[in-house]
Amino acid sequence: MTPRELELYIERLKKAQELIETYDIGQFQEKIMEVKSYLEQFNGLQELLKHMQAISEIAYTIKEFYTIDEASKYLGLSKNTVYRITSNRQLTYYKPNGKSIFIKRDDLFKWISRHPVRSIDEINAIAVTKAHELAKEHKRKTNRI
Repeated sequence: MTPRELELYIERLKKAQELIETYDIGQFQEKIMEVKSYLEQFNGLQELLKHMQAISEIAYTIKEFYTIDEASKYLGLSKNTVYRITSNRQLTYYKPNGKSIFIKRDDLFKWISRHPVRSIDEINAIAVTKAHELAKEHKRKTNRI
């Protein structure tokens, strides 16, 4: 079990304890029926957990700052590679407490976008534009003479 999973498990246990302490048996049964309704809606616990995992994965993509773990998932690279990229200063990062590294999502996007491999259509469009510019320049020079 990862530290994050353990943290979530403990949080759920605390909420369960709070429910038990806060509600009488009738209210507690209502909460159980709500949970049952959610489980039926998602065809069981496994489907609900898959749905929650998908939401969790989407949620991290809208964060402005990522941890090394999140950045490595976002980039599809190992944590070691992300550490190497930051230590080589190829990517801007932040260390607010002097220890933990945080990286802006926009900086990750810029880093990915630095070296595009253009499609053939893009190369042809650039070539046509450049040829047109050169032809105009040549015509302007010949008209001056």
